[in-house]
Amino acid sequence: MNKKGQTEIVGLVVIVIIFVIIGGIFLVFSAKKTTNTEGRESAQASKFIVSLLKYTPCKESEDTIEDIIAGCNLDEPAPCGDKKCKEFITEAAKPALDEFFGSRYVFTIIKGEADFVKIGNCTGSNTIAEEYSVGSLSQNRAKITVVLCSN
Repeated sequence: MNKKGQTEIVGLVVIVIIFVIIGGIFLVFSAKKTTNTEGRESAQASKFIVSLLKYTPCKESEDTIEDIIAGCNLDEPAPCGDKKCKEFITEAAKPALDEFFGSRYVFTIIKGEADFVKIGNCTGSNTIAEEYSVGSLSQNRAKITVVLCSN
C-alpha cells in the first residue's frame, strides 16, 4: 500500500515539473514577441519613408517627393499643379500615410528650424520614431520624421 502511494506522488511531481517547464517556455516566447513587434513596426516605418520619397506624384515631370521636398520652400509653387509646395506635399503624402498607419502617426518635415509639413496627431505615448534626411548640404536640408503612437 505504501509503495503505491509513493508511486502516485512521484507521478504527480513529474506532471507538475512538466507544467512548470512548459509555462517557462511559453513566457520566454511571449516576451520576445513584444520586442519583435516594435522592431517590425520600426522597420515598416523606415521602409515607408524610403518608399514615399521615391514616389513621383507629378505626371508632367519625373520629380520624386524627395526632389520636391529638397527643392521647395514653404510658399513656392510646386513643380506641378497650381498649389504651393507645402499643400502639394501634404496632399501627396496624407493618403499613403492614412492607408499604411491608420490614424496612429505623426509625419513631420522640418526645414531649417520650422515645421515645413506636419500631418497627423498622437494622443497616446509614442513608441517608434524614424528619421530620414533629404537634400545635400548646399540645399535646404530637410529632416523627415515618422512617429508611431501606441494608442
